Amino acid sequence: METKSTATPPPIDSVSMGGPSRWPKAIGISGIVIGALLLITAVMRPVNVITQKMQISIVMKGDADAEEFFGRLLNTQIFLGVVFAVIALLLILGSILLLKRKKIAPVLLRVWAVCYLLFGIFAVWKALPLVEEQMLYSAKLAVVGEDTPPMDMEVFSSAMGIAAKVMTGLSLVWVLALTVFVLLWFQKRKVRDEVAVWS
Repeated sequence: METKSTATPPPIDSVSMGGPSRWPKAIGISGIVIGALLLITAVMRPVNVITQKMQISIVMKGDADAEEFFGRLLNTQIFLGVVFAVIALLLILGSILLLKRKKIAPVLLRVWAVCYLLFGIFAVWKALPLVEEQMLYSAKLAVVGEDTPPMDMEVFSSAMGIAAKVMTGLSLVWVLALTVFVLLWFQKRKVRDEVAVWS
């Protein structure tokens, strides 16, 4: 006579079934770190201009053009700094909520990506002429008091202008890489299905 087995089946191993996904932790931590760096950069924008303005006022005392330029530059960098600080805080908040697997987190991060992309492009367009001129003043500070031939000064200034364009181009690539990744990642079907069951 056959007897039915009453043995309890082995428990399902959550790890063998995949367990909770790791991408929220990886992206969340990365977002917090990047957000903190962006926040520091935003705060330092006007600070750097104030420091250079003080140097210029000492070395090139009485230069009305320099005073007018650094006044415009400071106003622009204060505006950009405040906006980028708010955008950085949005990234940090979205990343923290992502670590907690909150359904609102992907929404905040997509909003951050769109804001950072649009305002990043605007900042590049707005700031490039100012950055080029700022680096020219940096070149003047570097050679002040030295007997520099006009031709060498012209070459140095040209190199500074090229450096400004390269730095601006790299900044734009950085903005595009971050924002496009975030926008595409949260459009993935698998990711959307997982987020749908979050609280």
